[in-house]
Amino acid sequence: MPDDKAHSLAYKPGLATGYFCSKPKPTKVQTFDDLAALFREQFAEKRFAEVGEAAREMRENVLELASPSMRQAEQLIAERVGARCIQILDGAARPPEEERAVTDILVAREIARVDRGVDLLVAQPR
Repeated sequence: MPDDKAHSLAYKPGLATGYFCSKPKPTKVQTFDDLAALFREQFAEKRFAEVGEAAREMRENVLELASPSMRQAEQLIAERVGARCIQILDGAARPPEEERAVTDILVAREIARVDRGVDLLVAQPR
């Protein structure tokens, strides 16, 4: 949800309509198979062909939903993530494009977790 308010969804398996209960209004129900098909279709898009591009887009999308104070802290978070990665890798070098992609993913994950209370899961399709 694009805000930090509590929301509820109500649905009954097998029906085509569910309800968004913060302000009740009908919403289309999607089954697991519907969502899986949607994700397969999206993973086939060119923008997901390169992990660096997908990571950059994910970071931008998370930032759009972040609070102003978290957007201001983005660079500090990126610096801390980078320092931690260097510690974990014990100084081993990575190609710059891989380092950028990892940083983008971890920054997006941290902002989503701290600012929005959302655990961000990144999955690689087969």
